Amino acid sequence: MLSRFSFLLLLIIILLESLCGHAESPGKLQKPVISVDAVQNTGVVNISCQTKLRNPTLVTNISCNLYIGDSSEKFRRTWTTSKPVCNFEVNVSDLQKSREVSCDYSVNTDPRSPSPRSKKANIVGKLPKAELELSPAVISIKDSMNLRCRRPDSSPASHCTFTIDQRGPINGSDCERSVTGAELLSGSHSTRNEIIMRCVYRLDRGPALHSDTSKVTVLDLRKPNISVSTEHTETHICCEAPPDITGAIFFLYSNRSRIHSKSTQAGTEERAVSFTVPRSSDSTLTYCCRYQFKAINSKLSDCAEAKNKDQSKTWLKTPAGIGVILTVIVILLGMTGACLYWIHRKRKSSGLPTTPNNDAVYTTVNVSKGAETSDATSPSDVTYSTVAHLAPQTTAFQAQQDNVVYSSLKTD
Repeated sequence: MLSRFSFLLLLIIILLESLCGHAESPGKLQKPVISVDAVQNTGVVNISCQTKLRNPTLVTNISCNLYIGDSSEKFRRTWTTSKPVCNFEVNVSDLQKSREVSCDYSVNTDPRSPSPRSKKANIVGKLPKAELELSPAVISIKDSMNLRCRRPDSSPASHCTFTIDQRGPINGSDCERSVTGAELLSGSHSTRNEIIMRCVYRLDRGPALHSDTSKVTVLDLRKPNISVSTEHTETHICCEAPPDITGAIFFLYSNRSRIHSKSTQAGTEERAVSFTVPRSSDSTLTYCCRYQFKAINSKLSDCAEAKNKDQSKTWLKTPAGIGVILTVIVILLGMTGACLYWIHRKRKSSGLPTTPNNDAVYTTVNVSKGAETSDATSPSDVTYSTVAHLAPQTTAFQAQQDNVVYSSLKTD
């Protein structure tokens, strides 16, 4: 009986071996082949683990394990039933310790006995970049802007860092936050400030991702300068922005209304404009202006009244003008007195009379006829004549006078 039973048992064993002879034995699983595709723009890489089975049709399930570097712990696990190939999708940023990968597999007949590990394959490619979003890109010093740092595949981050080239990191670790223009500026600044920013996206596991640089413009728009003048029938108003603001839109206001009455845009390289309005008889009328740059309004300028150019003559009626006039008169009088004194001294030193002699001069002249003379004199023999006697020098203050000279001529 025992021999028959032993024979029957041996026959059953041989039958089972014949039926399962083509099945894979765990100890006979061959080493798989691993292949790595190129890194995609999103930073994801496809990894394939190609199994080697003698009779894959007899296998209903294949489990694959992926390893990073020399680690004995599996990094990722997957399985397949239709093909003898396992596919993995891995983000490059998740490969913190190493970019070398390998794989093994097991079959459903003995899941506890994996195949030998494949050779290592190296993942070649750049890490994806983080993306920095700014909204809006131009703000005033009092306004706020939204900052957002993210990954192309939208993987969650442990924290993010926003940095400014001129200053360094901004306080905080949130990947999305709001900041004011004043927070972006540091120390002294100008009217127009351009700031270069970037962000760093960090994961719990994996390397940090850096974004490209982005430019932020922070404006501190100071009030413009204004000048007003009136000539004839028109008033001219000039409005000028700070030196680093060109091509702005200017608005004209008056104290009669809160709404601007005129607007005009400066040239691309110009920072000032001129407004022309009709001349007004209202002495209380004043004008103000402001400008708009990158859709942001500046502060309102000082207000100036419209002064006529002809009104410059009224300066003579002011106390300052009267004082100047009196000073000029005193100087002229002093110069006149000095000149008269100098003329008087000159005449005195030269011996000339200072005043003409107005006394009458009498002279008698005897004239003979031929060689004879006679003492008898008749009235008809006397002739009177007048001679104009002028002073050697006269002045404008002395009237000309005639001196009478009596001359007696006696003829025979």
